Amino acid sequence: MKLGIIVCVVALTTASFTYAQDEYSIPVDNWTYDVIQQLQNRGYLFVLSPGFKPYTRSEVAKALVKLERHVDLSRIPKTDRWLIEKLEREFSYDIRIVTAKDSNADTSFVGARFAEEAFGNVAKGDYQTFKYAGKVEFRPLLRSEFGFQVGNHLILYTDATIDQTLKDDTLYTGSTKFGLDAVHQQAYARYSDPNFYFTFGRDYLSWGYGNNGTLLVSTTPGAFDMASLFVHTNVVKFNWFVAQLNPMLEFTPDTNNYAPNGPGPTAGLPDPLANRYLTGSRFEFNIDNKVFLGAYQAGVFGGPNAPLDMELINPLRVTYETEVNNQKDVNAYLGADISVFWPKNFNFYGDLMVDDWQVDHKTKGDLKPNLYAFDLGFHAANILSYFGLSGTDANI
Repeated sequence: MKLGIIVCVVALTTASFTYAQDEYSIPVDNWTYDVIQQLQNRGYLFVLSPGFKPYTRSEVAKALVKLERHVDLSRIPKTDRWLIEKLEREFSYDIRIVTAKDSNADTSFVGARFAEEAFGNVAKGDYQTFKYAGKVEFRPLLRSEFGFQVGNHLILYTDATIDQTLKDDTLYTGSTKFGLDAVHQQAYARYSDPNFYFTFGRDYLSWGYGNNGTLLVSTTPGAFDMASLFVHTNVVKFNWFVAQLNPMLEFTPDTNNYAPNGPGPTAGLPDPLANRYLTGSRFEFNIDNKVFLGAYQAGVFGGPNAPLDMELINPLRVTYETEVNNQKDVNAYLGADISVFWPKNFNFYGDLMVDDWQVDHKTKGDLKPNLYAFDLGFHAANILSYFGLSGTDANI
């Protein structure tokens, strides 16, 4: 059983063309990223940075419009053309918006988008214990999406889901109240210009390369409650963010000092919850749309009732200098990554990260060794094209 209602409202602000432009982020687990990666392996869409996600719908639409203007689609392999057409169908509305604005640069947008989807899922069985059950259970799903745009710069967006099947998901990150399982995927305000945008609220984040996730952020944490700045040119891109993580027990040495069963002022008191924050910044350099070099620093910090540390979240600070001079209680990460798209239909990528970065050996915590993680792989596209077969890919 399925019921869908979609309503779009647009306010006219020019004499000719006007639409409600989609500057909304695409969740990093969306199927379109896999298609975009396949096309980048084949030499297309490098205007979309391989190392920074999420993309916005308008970014993908602009990349597709640019591709169509510079590539004769009738001369490329059938599989490549099929992948491009698949994206064009998904972003057809956004492409019309980009094309309209290109024909009238003075267009200004004011509009709203509202979408409501409802599904009824009849389940028979206990999926948590994988045991067959005799009862039939009705599990509703309700998804609400709302976006509002003022002019060409400011947007407000929210996307939430109430889904009774979420309780079967071991990676569920939402909450349960009044017997309903719900998750708020996105809820943010964003100000954007052609070369930067600033986001405040809940949105997705991913850095670097990898076939199934990256070293710093996996594919399963969902969205972050954060403030984020993204600055980009054709050659250099920069991203900074600070996010609040879920609090947890015994996060710092300060919380370990609590002794509920021993003598002292903390006797009988439980360990307090420690606030936790994640912050980081990353540069990426584009060399002729063939080599992408990235470097980043990040850190997790906090403590009981700990506020944001303005020095640690400074986007211009250097992790090494902060650790040496101030002995901040921060778990620091340093990393570098590379992605090479050469020769045609071939992509090699690598990512190296250092965890628990130790700058000296003056404190007990510094006696821990550095922890290293790396990720290496390659993608090969159209490997049987010599035999007239396109779409035959391989990756390791």
